[in-house]
Amino acid sequence: MLVYALVMLTFMSFAMGYSVFSLFWPWPWPWRAVMLGTGWALLLPALGFLSLALVIWYYWRLVMGFVRELDDKPY
Repeated sequence: MLVYALVMLTFMSFAMGYSVFSLFWPWPWPWRAVMLGTGWALLLPALGFLSLALVIWYYWRLVMGFVRELDDKPY
């Protein structure tokens, strides 16, 4: 999970920076670069929800494993 979190943090930071940079650049860019920036911006909420779902799953497994350990049940 730590590796996933670091990769997603890096990826989402790059994507958000590219999106903001390409959308607010003062000189005219080719239309393709602007559309790519918009595409990255639209992808970020999906990545955020995926990350949230994986974090919830991870902590659910962590708590359930702790409860099983307290009940002396095998995995």
